[in-house]
Amino acid sequence: MFEYTGDEAFRTSVSIPEGVDTVDIAVPAISLQRLQDNAQYLKRHLMGTSSIELPIAKCGVSQGTTLGQERWGYDVTSSNPGGWVQGSITGNLRVHFELDAPAGTTITSVSANVMGAWASNVHAALPASMPQLTMQEIDSGGNASTILSAVTDSSATKAAYEASHSIDATGLSITTVAGRRYFVTVTGESGANSVAQALVVRGISVAKTDP
Repeated sequence: MFEYTGDEAFRTSVSIPEGVDTVDIAVPAISLQRLQDNAQYLKRHLMGTSSIELPIAKCGVSQGTTLGQERWGYDVTSSNPGGWVQGSITGNLRVHFELDAPAGTTITSVSANVMGAWASNVHAALPASMPQLTMQEIDSGGNASTILSAVTDSSATKAAYEASHSIDATGLSITTVAGRRYFVTVTGESGANSVAQALVVRGISVAKTDP
């Protein structure tokens, strides 16, 4: 007896003995191996690699009750793109989005879709401190550790920054661990030329490989 884990090659045919056949002992074993190969293939190619969008209307963390008074607020109108708007350019500039992924999931990239001119609030020039994207892991004791170093918005011009664009962290290999929580964090703009209620986080996407 041995355990066969499969080679992820999809088999188009499987031998099934009929009632009058003389059965070689190897035939059932080969058939089972081919079925296992197919199962591995389907798991990898249909379930394995995917990209998910985090529900930003539910995951953000803000303070205050009125847009403009709190650090971040969720807003959507008929004329403005919806998302989490940076209401203040001082204090705690971070907004967090939790990733729900089973243990053993491998995260390969994280992307934040942002725009720097929400509701026509524009800048005189690029902010001195541009928005950043990070990722944190929190253990069962509530201790946080940064598992993805800050990736800074790379917009080279004010026009590019104020248009819809993405902050991307690619080439990752972060494997989730049972009993821990994972958050994608966006730190807002600050410093000279920063403007309150200008930056909006419109979406968070995560590319992953399932366990």
